[in-house]
Amino acid sequence: MAATFHAVTKILGSAPHLAVRPSHACWSLRRAIDSKCRGALHLSSITAAGAGVKDGHHWVHVNTKPEGQNLTLLPLLHGRLEGAGSGAEVAETIRQTVPRHVFVELCSKRYGEVLASVLLGLPLRQPPRIDVLGNVHGGILAHELVPVVRAARDVGAAVVPVDRQRAATRNRVAQRLWHPKVIQGLLRYGVHSLQRRALARLPHDAEALRRTLEEYCPAAHDVLVNERCRFMAHQVRTIADPSTRAVVVCSALHCTNLA
Repeated sequence: MAATFHAVTKILGSAPHLAVRPSHACWSLRRAIDSKCRGALHLSSITAAGAGVKDGHHWVHVNTKPEGQNLTLLPLLHGRLEGAGSGAEVAETIRQTVPRHVFVELCSKRYGEVLASVLLGLPLRQPPRIDVLGNVHGGILAHELVPVVRAARDVGAAVVPVDRQRAATRNRVAQRLWHPKVIQGLLRYGVHSLQRRALARLPHDAEALRRTLEEYCPAAHDVLVNERCRFMAHQVRTIADPSTRAVVVCSALHCTNLA
């Protein structure tokens, strides 16, 4: 069992080589990551407590009870830096709305990496091809949020990372997916997620992707979506000030659950 757990962590982490023979699904995932996603995505209004559209930007308004906090959720597509649903679009929304707080789906370590990229003006390295959790919708965001943090600093907003630590998320997934038959479901979802990235229309396809993850690999869905959304919601509720404007920048797959 220990050897199997080690092999799983190799696939879910950022190790440059696999300790086991790659399956057909794993090779399909790598080919999908290598291929370039072309075509613009169109974001539709998201149904939650309230939704708004202005100048092509989309968001979700949430009123928390009993705290009375007014939050705006900005969905972000995994791996997109330009165009609809990208970090650049979210950054432009932040510059237009000028919030006081910007809650981001980053842990403290990833926030440090993103902040260093912003301050030094150097591009943040994208996750390696074999890093499944760093490349699929609902996975671990990092470089996508560089323009978001830069925009928040430009408008003088306080940036607050609210996601669980990256290592904790990877370990939780590895613990739940210790059996090879189980991890095949995550690899299958990875292929599907990347194939749909250039064609997805939000928010409906984001919800469809979430349901597909839940169907293919319920254990990964529980860790990546349910657990993290509960963690982030608690962080936001604890920190957000009802008297100030605040936005939450999160994965499109987490947006509905957070709302």
